[in-house]
Amino acid sequence: MSTTTVSKIPPPSSSSHSSNTSSSFPINVSTFFNSSSHDLILQTPSLQFYVETLYLSASSQVFKNILSLPHSSSSSSKDILKIDEDSSLFEDFLRFIHRTSSPPPSGLAFDRLLEIRKICTKYDVDVGATRLCEEMFKHVKEKPLEVWAIAASHGQEGLAKSCYAYFPTSVHDSALGKSRNTSPSDVPKELMEDVPATALWHLLRSYDRVVGSGLSWHEAGKAT
Repeated sequence: MSTTTVSKIPPPSSSSHSSNTSSSFPINVSTFFNSSSHDLILQTPSLQFYVETLYLSASSQVFKNILSLPHSSSSSSKDILKIDEDSSLFEDFLRFIHRTSSPPPSGLAFDRLLEIRKICTKYDVDVGATRLCEEMFKHVKEKPLEVWAIAASHGQEGLAKSCYAYFPTSVHDSALGKSRNTSPSDVPKELMEDVPATALWHLLRSYDRVVGSGLSWHEAGKAT
């Protein structure tokens, strides 16, 4: 996972939408975030993003804190924040939270959505994670347990319950050498860390009904 270093750097001497701050690679401007009317530039290793300070501060407590620090700035140029993130992933992240500039991305692979979620967590951006949950639900048929955990961790109770209908009726247990009911232990551990107790209780309660009453996960979820 990439580390993040955010710092103020001097504005470029040119107002062009393309600059070169390193001899090894060019810095280009994102096609989605290129409005010169915006007052802040976020710069990743290969892309610059023109964004609104007020909108960014409202979406992220981390950026709000950074932008509240005193700094010297020329009134005739824009501030630039240097961000040590993958340029392509960061662009998708911004498209989820800064929707005045661009429509949110769609059709992304589940693993890519997980990487964008990490960025949302790092910058304390809940609105972006909420919109990610909606996009992740498109993968619920192949990743129902994972989608449930992510939706539950962001308080999307309705979305989480909807995942029950897609839980597999059984999974093969290599330790037992046979199939068994899908259980809460099948949810990836790393995704369970942020699941609130109420959502976990609902899952366990539904599991008891699946095992004890022979209900399907969908029926058990509606009964709980």
